[in-house]
Amino acid sequence: MLARVRLPEVGNLAIRKYSKGMMQRLGLAQALLHDPELVILDEPMSGLDPMGRMDVRGIIGELKSSGKTVFFSSHIISDVEALCDRVILLDRGKKVAEGKVSDLVGGEVRFVELVFSPPPPLEWLSAEGIPADRATRSGDALVVRAGDVEEANRWVSGLGARGVRLRSMTQAKPHLEEIYVAYLARNAGSGVGDDA
Repeated sequence: MLARVRLPEVGNLAIRKYSKGMMQRLGLAQALLHDPELVILDEPMSGLDPMGRMDVRGIIGELKSSGKTVFFSSHIISDVEALCDRVILLDRGKKVAEGKVSDLVGGEVRFVELVFSPPPPLEWLSAEGIPADRATRSGDALVVRAGDVEEANRWVSGLGARGVRLRSMTQAKPHLEEIYVAYLARNAGSGVGDDA
């Protein structure tokens, strides 16, 4: 089990000599020792360096793939978004939202990034109604941010009719952290999460 959490060389080392990251790994090894169906972890990535976080994320992913249930708390919302199917968002111990990550993040598109290469002449952008502050030159390409899919399609169609090549089109959706902050902002002053 120590090898699984990348601590194979410290089996004979006194635990008081472990770093915080090593203690985290040891705790994970203890939690997995008897191959439980349910694993409960408190801040499993706390105190770990980037490689350690990647290792622990990998172990949690393996447990999930093998059909185990992993329940963990974390302040690192990017880890939660990457690993979890369902979440409960808390504000000072009170639930502000619960559900599947995909449902909470939803289908809302913040913007659509279009990359054209080679870059079209600037006068073509203004002719298609593309504001100059939405376009940025990047090497041999022009990156344009459309407000939504409809606007992006209109711009792609207009520039495409002029012979401009679209290299890529990417929809940027909000991350779980942004959703969480929005819940906190909505609930501020509403009594939810207030210490009363």
